[in-house]
Amino acid sequence: GLNFYLSGAMDAAFTGNAQADALRRTALALYYFQFKEIVGDTATLAAAADARRLNALHGQGLAAFYGGDTLSARAHYRQLLGAQPTYFDTLSMSVNLQTLLAAVGAVEQPQYGLRGIVLDADTRRPIVGATVQPKSLPTLRTDADGRFFYAFQTPPPTGRIWTTVSAANYITESLPLLRHSVATLLDTVRLRPIATVTEPSPASATPNPSPPVTPSAVPRPDMVQIPGGTFMMGDAFGDGEDDEKPHKVTLSGFRMARYELTFEEYDQYCDSTGASRPDDQNWGRGRHPVINISWYDAVAYCNWLSAQHGYTPAYIIDKDPNNQYDWTVRLASRADGYRLPTEAEWEYAARAGGKKVRFGNGKDRADPKEINFDGSADYKEDYSVVGEYRERTVPAGSLRSPNALGLHDMSGNVWEWCWDWYGDYPDELQVDPRGAKEGDHRVLRGGSWLNYPQYCRVAFRSYYGPGNRNSLIGFRLVRPF
Repeated sequence: GLNFYLSGAMDAAFTGNAQADALRRTALALYYFQFKEIVGDTATLAAAADARRLNALHGQGLAAFYGGDTLSARAHYRQLLGAQPTYFDTLSMSVNLQTLLAAVGAVEQPQYGLRGIVLDADTRRPIVGATVQPKSLPTLRTDADGRFFYAFQTPPPTGRIWTTVSAANYITESLPLLRHSVATLLDTVRLRPIATVTEPSPASATPNPSPPVTPSAVPRPDMVQIPGGTFMMGDAFGDGEDDEKPHKVTLSGFRMARYELTFEEYDQYCDSTGASRPDDQNWGRGRHPVINISWYDAVAYCNWLSAQHGYTPAYIIDKDPNNQYDWTVRLASRADGYRLPTEAEWEYAARAGGKKVRFGNGKDRADPKEINFDGSADYKEDYSVVGEYRERTVPAGSLRSPNALGLHDMSGNVWEWCWDWYGDYPDELQVDPRGAKEGDHRVLRGGSWLNYPQYCRVAFRSYYGPGNRNSLIGFRLVRPF
């Protein structure tokens, strides 16, 4: 009865329904009957986390508003929002609730805009003065609480805006941010301190020539045969980004590693060539996916492994001795060695041969028990399950949730380098595409342990400078049939 009269009273109050007075009086009486005895000293309510007391304060505020006492209603609602700012986020009738709060002066009228907070990924402390650059919008700076806001003059289209976030001594991140119409909703951007990233060095960027070690010391990776075919690459569910435009692609068959490359495998390369071992962030080596790997590190490893097994290296690498961040890398013709997947090959394999699936384990819902991503409640989507946020990598394949082809961790755990320069998708049919002819960033796919579910979709595209490294990025091998 209370819920019925409350709903009717609120609708009547803002639509001018003829039953407004009767419903208002009934709701007023019901609220006082239910809440009067449990409110107690309202001065202590701001510190109370008890849901019953918060509901009581809501009841008294609504009753005061319907009784014509706007000042009392404002005091109740300001006290309620001070104790629990997100109290109204899960309630129905959100438009009427926002209108009521604005009417009593408890909050300002809702504004449409980009809202977020930038945090240090290690300490979770706000980063003051970070630069936030939404695509085609003015540059923003975070305030003393690490927050930023851009207000639209009119309600914008729904969806996300690609945004670059940077700060001194932090790794720059590019990601899509939501357009929000509720002031309590925030996007959280976490930046990694540069100090946690292994800087490129001549030893790691330029492997020393070395003869093949004995084959028994360099196991061959477990490869899965991927039959060729034609599929629609890009967003298949209508909830993607602007750069996920669906288009038809035909691919030849290839082989792909069942697992992301591990520290166990990469450390053998380092020990053989004299390259520096990458930092494991104290999360463990062995079967954990290798991280802090640049795109250049990955292609150098591919050529080294090809030589160990008698294959023709896939890459012709011209290294600039004066610039470790700018190598010239070309594909060798008719090579049969290991290489990085093209972006199209990666998505085709992640979708188990181009099937309409949202995530790389063949499912349309992301579950933290099956995919290593940020499963916190704050970032839940309609297509995800709330669960554990591990804040680190897990051993390759340990979640035991492969797709139909037997490929593990195609969503989450670490981003995976692809061959392609990042660029717009074409409109016409593509046959064995290799991406843009030139660019500044190489493509990353799959999402990582740090990312929200939308970034782990098989259609989601990211990118990074080929000379950069961080704890979110690894890679996976492919070979031709």
